[in-house]
Amino acid sequence: MNLKESESINDFFKDDTKFIGEYSMQDYKVLRGYIPGFGQDLRLYYTKLDPPNKKASICIIHGFGEHQGRFLHVADFFAKMNFVVHLIDLRGFGFSGGPRGSQSIADLQLDVEVLIRQASKDLPLFLYGHAMGALVIISLLIRNPKLKISGVICTAPTLGFPLNRNIGPLKQFVIKNFGHYLEDLVINTNVNPTSLSKNNQHIQRIFEDRLVMPFLGVGMARSIYKTLPFIFKNSHQFQYPIMIFHGKQDTQSSYENSVQFINQVGSKDKHIKLFDEGYHELQHDEEFQSIKQQLSEWIKIRLESSMPFGILSQPRLLIGIPVQKNRRKLIIFLMLLLLAYFLTVLIKKGKFKRVQYPFVPILILYNKLIKKQLK
Repeated sequence: MNLKESESINDFFKDDTKFIGEYSMQDYKVLRGYIPGFGQDLRLYYTKLDPPNKKASICIIHGFGEHQGRFLHVADFFAKMNFVVHLIDLRGFGFSGGPRGSQSIADLQLDVEVLIRQASKDLPLFLYGHAMGALVIISLLIRNPKLKISGVICTAPTLGFPLNRNIGPLKQFVIKNFGHYLEDLVINTNVNPTSLSKNNQHIQRIFEDRLVMPFLGVGMARSIYKTLPFIFKNSHQFQYPIMIFHGKQDTQSSYENSVQFINQVGSKDKHIKLFDEGYHELQHDEEFQSIKQQLSEWIKIRLESSMPFGILSQPRLLIGIPVQKNRRKLIIFLMLLLLAYFLTVLIKKGKFKRVQYPFVPILILYNKLIKKQLK
């Protein structure tokens, strides 16, 4: 796919008159519209590229702060390989419903399940995830190890953060331990757009894209931090064929964590390609030509032994992180001990009488937090 073809499909999708409906392009048909999500009044913006000769299906999941429109050239590449391509704007992103940037990973896994259910039962199914999208896919598949997924493709998966992201231990501690109570607080991710790509034209499009969102809810940040150790602790349960592409100059996701995951993963069919000069968005840079060549060969081999996706046997997939009730009780017990110690110190110093009345609302709030933890 050359630059002209890439521009033509993007021009098509920029046409406001083609926001909803069915349309024909030279190599495939296009369906655009809203589909219901798992959630009250939630609708997700969905696109399907449908070629005449179908070999397989693929679901494409975008990363944080972006939307499916930034992966149209990737979708075009797969559609011209006779893949039925399914794309979605995750809740809170792009044209989909939901509050902006305040979802949990479990919420986004529900959206991936919605997208998977659009795929044909008669075709092999592949999954493609970029950055946070890869994190969502990998964590979902660890919890559901028996799905008939023929292959997983990841670009710059968010499996950890480089040291130069300056996410210090204090900030991580606050997010992990208090993010549950500050989940509606929104912070700036401080992502430098010029560090994402070497493609100057693409950088310009980032600044012009009104759907690109740099803000992250503290609750969502907490969910990401909780999911990362779960993935590495249970990586042996990931049994699907997987191909990872990662740039060593990526300032957003750590390529070293991608290497660690590949080394630990339970699947015997696992591959990783590192690009010495690659940035975070390889799919928009010159490395994408090499990625397409390698994917063509990788997919061709996987299709020879692939089975149709079939019908999901369970009514709903397992999502999120299994709750460790004993650990939660221990945390609550330690919090109560800390409060008891604090009150004892105040009483011994004779200061409790002066603080007991203003301390009442604090006790009430503390009680509410404990009850919330027990839910």
